[in-house]
Amino acid sequence: LALMAIYNENDSSTWKLSLVVLDENTKLTNSKKYTFELGKDIPIKTALSQLSILNKNSKSKDYLEAFSVEKVSKVFFNEYKKLYEDICIELKPQISYFDTIENIEFFTKKLLGRLVFLYFLQKKGWLGSGQKWGDGDKKFLSSLFTNQDYDNFYSDILQPIFFEALNTKRKNDYFEKLKCKMPFLNGGLFEPRENEDYYRSEIHIVI
Repeated sequence: LALMAIYNENDSSTWKLSLVVLDENTKLTNSKKYTFELGKDIPIKTALSQLSILNKNSKSKDYLEAFSVEKVSKVFFNEYKKLYEDICIELKPQISYFDTIENIEFFTKKLLGRLVFLYFLQKKGWLGSGQKWGDGDKKFLSSLFTNQDYDNFYSDILQPIFFEALNTKRKNDYFEKLKCKMPFLNGGLFEPRENEDYYRSEIHIVI
């Protein structure tokens, strides 16, 4: 096995660290299974956690474990499940708005699904873009949250992004509220649930 760094001379902001492995038939394994994307504004928590198990005495199996996508996926799923449960607990005192526990669970699933997709768009630089797609802040959401003072980040910022930006076709994709480009996504994920009044909600989530 070998470590390989992959970068673009015309774009030094990001690069990839891959573990290259030969299988028993002396064929290269799929590098996507053993690759971390690193660079400017890219979170490195997962990579640091995974690679921290390695040292000068590490064996091949240790490298395979460190670069294992399956392990990362399992950790992500466990943290995602814990966050889902925590949000449901936080929203239970507001059950009068949702009417039923089932509606709280549906809302939480929808919220987390939308947030995950926002992070995907953010990673591609498609949130907060200026002149062209891809030049947006790759820490767009955390920058919004930490650099501004809001009464309710969910209703003041996330709802408009969900329903007024990503769910609404706009001229040149410009989103006036945040003074930037955001893509129009015609896929249904950001459509409000039928008969549910998202815009008058007073939902506060503190985890």
